[in-house]
Amino acid sequence: MSKISANHSLQPGFRLKSKERTYEIVKVLGAGSFGITYLATGEVSVGNITTTIKFAIKEHFLSASCYRADDGSTVLTVPTAQSDVMGSRSDFLTEANRLKKICLKSRSIVSVNETFEANGTAYYVMEFLDGGNPGLSSEADAVEIVRQIAEAVRHIHEENVLHLDIKPDNIVLKTNEKGETYPVLIDFGISKHFDGKGKPTSSLSAKGASQGYAPQEQYAGISEFSPKYDIYALGAVLFYLVTGKNPPDAFKISANQQELKKELTGKVSPTIEKAILNAMKPSAMERTATIDQFSEELSGFEFVPELKTEISQLKFDKNKGEETILVESNLPWEAYSTQSWCKVKKIGDNLNIKVSKNNSDGSSTRQCEVILKGTTRNVSFNIQISQQGKGTIVFQKKQRPTWLEQNSKKVYVGGTALALIGGIVLLCILMQPDPQLESAKLTEAIESRDQDELRNFAEKDSARAFAPYAQLLFNHGDIEKAEFYALLAKQTADSVWANNILAKIPPTINTENELLPVEDTVVVVEVQPTLAEAVSEPQPASPSASTVNTSSQSYQSNSNYTQPTQTQQQQLQSQTGSPSSNSVSSSQSSSNSEKRLQEAIQDPSKGMIELLKLATIEHYAPSYYYYARQALQTGKTAEAVKYLKMSIDKGVNVAISRELLDAIEN
Repeated sequence: MSKISANHSLQPGFRLKSKERTYEIVKVLGAGSFGITYLATGEVSVGNITTTIKFAIKEHFLSASCYRADDGSTVLTVPTAQSDVMGSRSDFLTEANRLKKICLKSRSIVSVNETFEANGTAYYVMEFLDGGNPGLSSEADAVEIVRQIAEAVRHIHEENVLHLDIKPDNIVLKTNEKGETYPVLIDFGISKHFDGKGKPTSSLSAKGASQGYAPQEQYAGISEFSPKYDIYALGAVLFYLVTGKNPPDAFKISANQQELKKELTGKVSPTIEKAILNAMKPSAMERTATIDQFSEELSGFEFVPELKTEISQLKFDKNKGEETILVESNLPWEAYSTQSWCKVKKIGDNLNIKVSKNNSDGSSTRQCEVILKGTTRNVSFNIQISQQGKGTIVFQKKQRPTWLEQNSKKVYVGGTALALIGGIVLLCILMQPDPQLESAKLTEAIESRDQDELRNFAEKDSARAFAPYAQLLFNHGDIEKAEFYALLAKQTADSVWANNILAKIPPTINTENELLPVEDTVVVVEVQPTLAEAVSEPQPASPSASTVNTSSQSYQSNSNYTQPTQTQQQQLQSQTGSPSSNSVSSSQSSSNSEKRLQEAIQDPSKGMIELLKLATIEHYAPSYYYYARQALQTGKTAEAVKYLKMSIDKGVNVAISRELLDAIEN
């Protein structure tokens, strides 16, 4: 039990009343910075029968701002945090009521029974699950568990909600009354909801990251909706299930992911290894983009059942027959029959087939198909059954159908138009470029300096093309485009090459042909302290100790950031005039930079290049923190650390820069 729960929790035996029932607290299940979860019991009546069942109850309790009154139940708030706690409590109830609706869409999302307010705080009641967490599993079982959780996450994302804490501890196995066991996703304690523009709708500043199950950029806080946070976690869960080991901390995974590959090689099929690696790419830009895409990569897993029987015919009396066949399969499966006279049932790993009496004349033959469907892929294995007359059943195993065979009804049901569309779609699939061939073509283009080919690859966002294309553009005098692609290349493995190109590009010229401040002159421009406040965003809360735990690493120092020499200062003064005129020019330049920074912050997808320019070329200090966050999203940890330290050294955005730096280094 954590220190928080021991000191501030409701005590066992306490009776908590809602509008629907009275709950009795049994014990604390867990506690964090934003709440406490209890095991409780409550009476439920069905007709004249009353029974006692278990529930999990989440209590809103901000450990840094709240405390218990002497009665041991009422939650009080320190005077300076009244507004924050009330806003957080309102968001807590809003998120709980939203989850109450979402859970109806999937059995793999924990059910929320009710929400209510009592004791000066808020609560929501969930089903209590004690089926245990999944552990080391076969590849087939692991894929099935993650597939079901991914489907649940898809429903969550459709409501613009991110879970942000998917890990084995937050997946519980549940067995229903039919004997079916399936995984359930729990603990939405740090989940976030976003509006249609991808911006957070709540004031909750919950920020946390479970080591090994969160990407690097999550440690910087969540400012916009992206499925890639939860996709990384799903890949990490699959890694754990097939290896039995927690994944390495995100900051310890290199660009080539060698740390993951050495654990996966030989333990999983190439298809599933690729799905895991794509989901856990250090760079968010290269990571699997959507839950559907992740599920499609999992669906590449082959379904190859084998019927362990030599029987091809079954002769019987009384015009009916029965056969039980052992099925060996690399995936879970279900069985169906296309005719009512042929009943099928899955009994463990066995397929039971029963054929009823044929009441027609003895010369007639009737047929049906028994379909084995792999539950992790929409592909079936068919068994043809033919009853000849009244006495013989013929079992004929059929090869797994092709894609067109499986979908023939869908293709033809709409007539010629749908057939044409299906043909076009299939043709497009077949015409997808071979990745190995494309890579070879790019290598050849780089070696031969083929500008047209490099442009094609660069425009298709091929990272390896950015630096060589920028170099050719620079050589041909197209400085503006060269700078653009060099800035993109700076975020790739060709960052050294990109920096060499950028170093040769002269300072940016404004419309009045005046030199804008560059690296060696930036300190001459005096930045007022209020400027940092003008561009800083609300400070996110510190990651809780229970969820953030990253290992210390060594990062490059800030020793290459130098002060301007006296000669350089004199040159600047000679270019820009007297100190007073320089002050006016500096003020205008600073105002322009501030505006560009604000625009980049408001639209991160379009502001990426602007942040690069402001931070790495113009050395506009208020942009350092935001550029560092962007660097984390692209897997550039050392770059992020460097600019966070520079931001602190400049006295700009100090609190949030130090907070993010601590999250990375501690």
